[in-house]
Amino acid sequence: MFASAHDYVVMREDRGYWCLPEVDLGLPLTQAMHAVLAAKLPHATLHDAVLTGRRYAAADAVAAGVAHSAVPESLVVERAVELATGLADKNRTVVAEHKRQMYAAAAAVCGVS
Repeated sequence: MFASAHDYVVMREDRGYWCLPEVDLGLPLTQAMHAVLAAKLPHATLHDAVLTGRRYAAADAVAAGVAHSAVPESLVVERAVELATGLADKNRTVVAEHKRQMYAAAAAVCGVS
């Protein structure tokens, strides 16, 4: 859940997974959790992940739009910094406004203005 709220998700390609196990744990997503996921994931991926609790390994996560990159463990931090660096010199006011436009509904459900 936490990773889904970030601008970029980088996964280690050989180990680990992303999933929403709430369905198997008998715990419904909160409205805020669902709002964030609905804003960040393709609808087909959201549908599959929420209803099945499927575990997405790195390659599948990238293909499904859950993660942006899958790299060897030694390159995870380097790739994350590379992606963040691409945003560093952008106008922060404009980036913030674009994020407000993209995620206003999810932010409202989460109580963020």
